[in-house]
Amino acid sequence: MTLISCPDCGKEISDLAPACPSCGRPIKATTIEATGKTWKKLQLVYGSLIIMGFFAVFSYPFLGGLLCVAGLAGFVRARLGAWWQHG
Repeated sequence: MTLISCPDCGKEISDLAPACPSCGRPIKATTIEATGKTWKKLQLVYGSLIIMGFFAVFSYPFLGGLLCVAGLAGFVRARLGAWWQHG
């Protein structure tokens, strides 16, 4: 444990402290993890299925509807997975 001075108030604090107890300035930068690439790719794939199903419904109604429903279900699953990862 080393004592360092706070950049804002100048008081000496531990380098392990997440924030200065005097002024509250965060000492270590905290990063928020981005959503995993897997979930983003899945959202893109299932979103594409929705769009393809929308256009296919004019030529092949059953297949287009099936693609839309499958794309929507997968997209919702990918969004929930991304949300769960952040939790």
